[in-house]
Amino acid sequence: MDRVHKNIYCPACDSKPLGVIPIFVSLTRGSTVQERQTYRRTTSITVAVVLFASALVGSLCFNFFGVSIDSFQGCGGILCC
Repeated sequence: MDRVHKNIYCPACDSKPLGVIPIFVSLTRGSTVQERQTYRRTTSITVAVVLFASALVGSLCFNFFGVSIDSFQGCGGILCC
Protein backbone atom coordinates (compact mmCIF):
# COMPACT_ATOMS: atom_id res chain seq x y z
CA MET A 1 0.00 0.00 0.00
CA ASP A 2 1.44 3.38 -0.89
CA ARG A 3 1.83 6.22 1.61
CA VAL A 4 -1.36 8.09 0.68
CA HIS A 5 -3.53 5.01 1.13
CA LYS A 6 -1.89 4.25 4.50
CA ASN A 7 -2.58 7.79 5.70
CA ILE A 8 -6.25 7.51 4.78
CA TYR A 9 -6.87 3.85 5.60
CA CYS A 10 -5.26 3.65 9.06
CA PRO A 11 -7.22 6.46 10.75
CA ALA A 12 -10.43 5.19 9.15
CA CYS A 13 -9.87 1.78 10.77
CA ASP A 14 -9.30 3.41 14.14
CA SER A 15 -12.66 5.17 14.12
CA LYS A 16 -14.47 1.80 14.69
CA PRO A 17 -18.00 2.81 13.62
CA LEU A 18 -19.66 -0.43 14.75
CA GLY A 19 -18.10 -0.22 18.19
CA VAL A 20 -19.46 3.29 18.73
CA ILE A 21 -23.11 2.41 18.07
CA PRO A 22 -23.85 1.21 21.65
CA ILE A 23 -22.23 4.35 23.06
CA PHE A 24 -24.28 6.57 20.75
CA VAL A 25 -27.50 4.79 21.69
CA SER A 26 -26.81 5.04 25.42
CA LEU A 27 -25.85 8.73 25.23
CA THR A 28 -28.94 9.66 23.22
CA ARG A 29 -31.43 7.48 25.08
CA GLY A 30 -33.77 10.32 26.10
CA SER A 31 -33.40 12.30 22.87
CA THR A 32 -36.00 12.75 20.16
CA VAL A 33 -35.50 11.38 16.65
CA GLN A 34 -34.75 14.89 15.37
CA GLU A 35 -32.10 15.43 18.05
CA ARG A 36 -30.47 12.07 17.27
CA GLN A 37 -30.32 12.95 13.58
CA THR A 38 -28.68 16.27 14.44
CA TYR A 39 -26.12 14.55 16.70
CA ARG A 40 -25.44 11.91 14.05
CA ARG A 41 -24.92 14.50 11.31
CA THR A 42 -22.68 16.71 13.47
CA THR A 43 -20.60 13.76 14.64
CA SER A 44 -20.23 12.36 11.12
CA ILE A 45 -19.06 15.68 9.74
CA THR A 46 -16.62 16.17 12.63
CA VAL A 47 -15.11 12.70 12.21
CA ALA A 48 -14.79 13.18 8.45
CA VAL A 49 -13.02 16.53 8.91
CA VAL A 50 -10.62 15.13 11.52
CA LEU A 51 -9.78 12.07 9.39
CA PHE A 52 -9.30 14.21 6.29
CA ALA A 53 -7.08 16.67 8.17
CA SER A 54 -5.06 13.77 9.60
CA ALA A 55 -4.55 12.37 6.12
CA LEU A 56 -3.34 15.73 4.81
CA VAL A 57 -1.24 16.92 7.73
CA GLY A 58 -0.07 13.56 9.13
CA SER A 59 2.84 13.16 6.74
CA LEU A 60 3.97 16.73 7.38
CA CYS A 61 3.96 16.12 11.14
CA PHE A 62 5.91 12.87 10.72
CA ASN A 63 8.50 14.63 8.57
CA PHE A 64 8.75 17.59 10.97
CA PHE A 65 9.43 15.35 13.97
CA GLY A 66 11.56 12.88 11.98
CA VAL A 67 9.28 9.91 12.64
CA SER A 68 8.66 7.20 10.05
CA ILE A 69 5.35 5.42 9.61
CA ASP A 70 7.01 2.09 10.47
CA SER A 71 8.28 3.37 13.83
CA PHE A 72 4.89 4.94 14.57
CA GLN A 73 3.16 1.62 13.84
CA GLY A 74 5.65 -0.16 16.08
CA CYS A 75 4.96 2.22 18.96
CA GLY A 76 1.22 1.82 18.40
CA GLY A 77 1.60 -1.96 18.59
CA ILE A 78 3.49 -1.66 21.86
CA LEU A 79 0.80 0.62 23.35
CA CYS A 80 -1.98 -1.78 22.33
CA CYS A 81 -0.35 -4.72 24.13
